[in-house]
Amino acid sequence: MTPSVRAAGARRLWDYAVVVLLLCVSGNPAFAPPGRGELVLLAMACLLSFLLLRRKKLLDQSAFYPAVFFFAGILIVQAFSFWFFPVVTVLGFLVRLYIGYAAVRLVGDFPRLYVNALFGVGIISLLFYAPDQAARAAGVDFRGAFAPLAELVGAQNHFHILVHCFGTAGWEHRNAGFFWEPGAFAGYLLLALIFLGLTKDRFERRAYQRRLILLSVCLLTTMSTMGYVVFPLVLLVHFRWRRRPGAQGGRRLLAAYAAVVVLAVSAWAVWERSFVKRKLLSQSTDALERAHGWEINRFGTLIFDWEYVQRRPLFGWGLHSHTRYMLHPWAQVAGGQGNGMSDFVARFGLVGFAVFGLCVWRSMLAVTKGDRLRSAFVLVLLVLMLNGETFLSYPLFLGLMFLAVPRPAARAAMLPVHRGAPARAVCG
Repeated sequence: MTPSVRAAGARRLWDYAVVVLLLCVSGNPAFAPPGRGELVLLAMACLLSFLLLRRKKLLDQSAFYPAVFFFAGILIVQAFSFWFFPVVTVLGFLVRLYIGYAAVRLVGDFPRLYVNALFGVGIISLLFYAPDQAARAAGVDFRGAFAPLAELVGAQNHFHILVHCFGTAGWEHRNAGFFWEPGAFAGYLLLALIFLGLTKDRFERRAYQRRLILLSVCLLTTMSTMGYVVFPLVLLVHFRWRRRPGAQGGRRLLAAYAAVVVLAVSAWAVWERSFVKRKLLSQSTDALERAHGWEINRFGTLIFDWEYVQRRPLFGWGLHSHTRYMLHPWAQVAGGQGNGMSDFVARFGLVGFAVFGLCVWRSMLAVTKGDRLRSAFVLVLLVLMLNGETFLSYPLFLGLMFLAVPRPAARAAMLPVHRGAPARAVCG
């Protein structure tokens, strides 16, 4: 093995480590210990800065500057509006923004490596989830064997063993991976499925099929309402609607009709699933009737945040709870937990959300090679996913604003494999 090959292999391992660490600081409770979560983020930012300096990539992407400029401008406007500037809270957001930028900038082909990373995370989750569920059905305490490790990890309010989070009261039969809850795992799985659909030509056929099946199975085990509703739409990203002559074009047309039928049947099946239907109806009823806890479910948070959006539609109410929940001081702890989209709009206003949307759309244009319609569709999917969890409070989703096409040398090594070519050339 030549030194250049060894160096390339080491670099690829570092890239995967960066993606996994990004996932961990974006929702693994073990990486957010009480009172020390900010220190973990700071350490992550320092590590990424060191790696970027070594690769001579530090702050060399133009998309980072306008995003920071606009968000910093919004925060300054808020400071003058309320005569209140929470330095620590603002710095925390900027550090998260920087981590998202630095991680996706450091990795040569982030979408493809993210798919592979979630493929590995999904395998690990099933290795714990499946035996745990089988043991519960048989009356055996499988997770009890990991109690000492869970106590050592010390993730507050979670039975967490660093690489997996076992379901607790209320979601014992749902798979959360190593994230804080199953809905969060569902969101990151959906993002992996989106990237898999956008980059399917870079995977050997069997590798693509394995990833599609396993990621889909993991999504089903989350039993997430948001995941089940968005999943059929995400599958549309995997279709290629190119015109083909003759019989091949006819087969494509039949496949398109079949896809529509499958999508319709899937949507009906999702709605008829008792827990999805019951959950949506109960949450909407609780929100309309202002039942106890109405403000923390998906529909309730949307109504709750709408009052804030109406009062300050352009620049929002800021990040700190002192201003964010100024109209409802009693809700400072509960607010913002059910709907990540409305929470972000309430914090940064429509201007901030528009900045995020435009930056993500620009990033997706790079991933889709200029396909505006597909990029816009992906943006719609991401907005739908934000209705499920507050993903924009974490670095990974913020980093979606800074995706870029791999450099020419790296891109040449990731061209689609022709028939008979070895799978490892594209699977990584």
